[in-house]
Amino acid sequence: MRKANRTEPVDALGKIQALAAAAGYLVSTERETQLCFELIDLIEGIASKVLEDEDA
Repeated sequence: MRKANRTEPVDALGKIQALAAAAGYLVSTERETQLCFELIDLIEGIASKVLEDEDA
């Protein structure tokens, strides 16, 4: 099994974030739009935490 490099988790989170942002354009209610923004914020927080942990 190959060793994952440092950018793979960040790249994966970026792709998830892009999908969540795209979903924000497809939703029909204000609540769904708000949930998409909250999900994007959560993804950004996770990515930041991952980078902090790797730098420590």
